[in-house]
Amino acid sequence: MDKERACEILGISLDHKENAKKAYLRLSKEKHPDRGGDPEEFLRIHEAYKTIVEMEKPDAFRTDKVEFNVKVGLEEAVFGVTVQTHIRPQTASTTSLPENGKSAVYMDMLTVTESIPPMSLLNGPIVKTYPGKMVGGSERELVVCYSLREHERYRLCKDKKKALLSVEQSIPVMVALQGGVVEVETMFGPRKLNIRAGTNIGDSYVIKNHGPLGGLEVVISGVEMPVVDDPSTLEVDELRQWEVDEEDRILHENDAKADDIKRDLGGRSSASSQ
Repeated sequence: MDKERACEILGISLDHKENAKKAYLRLSKEKHPDRGGDPEEFLRIHEAYKTIVEMEKPDAFRTDKVEFNVKVGLEEAVFGVTVQTHIRPQTASTTSLPENGKSAVYMDMLTVTESIPPMSLLNGPIVKTYPGKMVGGSERELVVCYSLREHERYRLCKDKKKALLSVEQSIPVMVALQGGVVEVETMFGPRKLNIRAGTNIGDSYVIKNHGPLGGLEVVISGVEMPVVDDPSTLEVDELRQWEVDEEDRILHENDAKADDIKRDLGGRSSASSQ
């Protein structure tokens, strides 16, 4: 937004900028959304005032560089995406779109578009500089940092030589003890994973050929106890094993409950001496 447009919105002349504050206060009260005003109109009035205030600052106090952080989803980062960053003075919002996507038209808004190549963000943030952009009524250098948004399931693998992504997986207790095959849901569909006997929580495996990612690290995060509705239907050996597993499950739950209680008590023991 330039000075002429800002003055037009506030209803003041170019050579009477001293009235900008009074005009802004009057219009903002009239057009405030909480009083039934239009939000877009209120925002234009606000931005017009901020534009004039910024332009009246001495050069020594002007900010020549504006920085924004933009988060990109993991799936988009893997396959590549075109990101449009919509910028208003002091604010930024982002919309991730496919190559042929269309965005809504925003008045008095700066939009920069950047194509993020497939896989590139998995190696770290990407910083792009756009010089000579009009932000807040002044020509500035715009710096946008593109980085990964945290995913609910996947994490970046600490050992990039092993794999790019890591995922946690729980396995049945008998598979952990005796070994076996489990199915892991991945970004590219289910994969079979061979588990060796004697696997412990914290052990890790790698699923190879995980699409373009190469490998997927699978970290064993827990063991699942069998669910038996009627233990009397089990054979003798199975029943003994079920009883052992059930005792272990109860012990594990009791330990977890005790830890919860300790945290609630601020780390103090529930026992007291007289």
